[in-house]
Amino acid sequence: MLQVRYKLGAAVAAVVIFFAGQIPANAAPIQLDALEFATEVNGLNVIVEDFNGYTAGEKASPFVTANGTYSSDRPAITDDGGACPHDNFCLSDFDQEGERIFSQLPGDATHWGATLGYFIETDLLDIVVTGNSGVLNLTGIELGGFAFGFFGVFDPLGLISISFRNNGTPLDNGTLIGNYSFDNVVTASAAPPVTVTEPASLILLSLGLAGLAFLRRQRTAVRVQPARIERDAVRSVA
Repeated sequence: MLQVRYKLGAAVAAVVIFFAGQIPANAAPIQLDALEFATEVNGLNVIVEDFNGYTAGEKASPFVTANGTYSSDRPAITDDGGACPHDNFCLSDFDQEGERIFSQLPGDATHWGATLGYFIETDLLDIVVTGNSGVLNLTGIELGGFAFGFFGVFDPLGLISISFRNNGTPLDNGTLIGNYSFDNVVTASAAPPVTVTEPASLILLSLGLAGLAFLRRQRTAVRVQPARIERDAVRSVA
């Protein structure tokens, strides 16, 4: 009996050591571009939130979506083409500077991505991605720096939350801060694939490319924000 217990204990220890060896000591979520993201989620269980099923206006926080919750000071759905990267409905906030957090993702979600819309491409974001393998901190990322407006992340052990904070654009006499929005928020997991409806399939295929026209439009001029989302503000530094 002692020998059996010893062998069983050794086997369990070997399994633990094996799986521990598969996770690098410095493991953390990694950022994916639009093409990498679309390639990796192909064949996975994908959930897409395009916000087209909601009415425009301020929402309660946390705001429940098809694939998680969105927590911020004053969540808002807007349907203004100048604010949304795909000219339909999208998710934003009446508070331009507050933290915006996506959490309570599907329990086995390994991928998260979204297309970002913005008014000032030089605004600097701090992004914190928390996963079961670690934490990815991105600081001072220009809103206009995402290829095709897309931001995506992957954690093989599962994602917990993704948070954004806008620090604005530094000026000589203060900080210029514009609003920004999220559209086509996607989560994916390694669960058995489910049937993806045709609209969702098209969304996945156009995660990056559909934002190209939006980016070109944004680069031509700094837009004034729609009335239902607070306008850009300049904060003077004392």
